[in-house]
Amino acid sequence: MFMMIIIDDDPKMSEKLKHALEAHHIKSIFTFTSTKNCSPELISKASLIFLDIEMPDDNGMEFAKRIRKNDADKKIIFISSHEQYVFDSFAAQPFYFIRKTDFENDFAKAMQMYRDDLKRNKKFFLVKQEGKLKKIEYSSIMYAEKYKNNVLLYLNDGSQIILSKSLKTLMDELDDGFVLINRSVIVNLYYLTKIEDIYVNMADGNRLEISRRKRSHVTETLHKYVRG
Repeated sequence: MFMMIIIDDDPKMSEKLKHALEAHHIKSIFTFTSTKNCSPELISKASLIFLDIEMPDDNGMEFAKRIRKNDADKKIIFISSHEQYVFDSFAAQPFYFIRKTDFENDFAKAMQMYRDDLKRNKKFFLVKQEGKLKKIEYSSIMYAEKYKNNVLLYLNDGSQIILSKSLKTLMDELDDGFVLINRSVIVNLYYLTKIEDIYVNMADGNRLEISRRKRSHVTETLHKYVRG
């Protein structure tokens, strides 16, 4: 069962978003005008959180970062009238960004991305580890790097696993949520928090180098990913 949370100090916007979700057959929807009224227990159970960025008593991006400390994979969609916040929001790892000025189009894209993500989370590798098969979901891969003739996967739980295939084969199998940043490294765009000069900052705190000829491609791919 899907459960959605809406946090926006504008009651009209909350109602508009609630009706839009109901049209997608979402029945369990909780609305709040402040982050202070939304309990951590409820947040932990939410499938999606729709979060306004500018509110009188809190900043949505800072609230999202606090959520991230307890749940790195929680799906948060920012909603704002200010489009300039789109790329500033990377540090909080939003699932998507809905502009109130283009609500219908952005909402439709966000829901399509969510449906695609649910399908994507069903994709996985089976890796033999200590004599047992372990299931590795695509969505759990933060980044991957070439390791001899294999690939070393860095997962969102902090663990590392060697995958017996080439980097090229892996890239061919992954979807468009991943990008090759140099000849040896693939990153999952969901966990990319910032691009600085020739580096990408990842959610685990690591900085990975982008080859100069790949920089514009990585930037363009990230922009397309965020804008759907």
